[in-house]
Amino acid sequence: MSRELMGMAEFHPGGTVVMDGGSPHNSFAAVFEDDGETGYLYALDTSLGSNQIIDALHIYDVADVQGREGLWCACLYWSSDGLRVVLEIDGKPRAGFDFATFSAYSRTRLPASPGKFTHYGWSDDFMGFF
Repeated sequence: MSRELMGMAEFHPGGTVVMDGGSPHNSFAAVFEDDGETGYLYALDTSLGSNQIIDALHIYDVADVQGREGLWCACLYWSSDGLRVVLEIDGKPRAGFDFATFSAYSRTRLPASPGKFTHYGWSDDFMGFF
């Protein structure tokens, strides 16, 4: 499989950043946000109008991050079919959404709130789509 880079941002954990990347083939999108206290990955459906967020995954709590003084790089990659997105930070996959099966994967296993996806711990098998 191949993947398309649809969003990239350099940031310091705990410094605010919002990075979005829409699917190259449909109305799905993903947003990575660090609000100064926590990092989250959001799944969106831009066809829904004003309430586009359909799920969220916790990525980290800034207070628990080791090495937050350094500059990090976050990237959003979409699978070639535009149905799966993965967030990589400094080249390491952290979380992702599978819009085809409404499955969500994260290393922290902490959803921000119940959403439309079934939440799982991280699976390296998910990276087979990329």
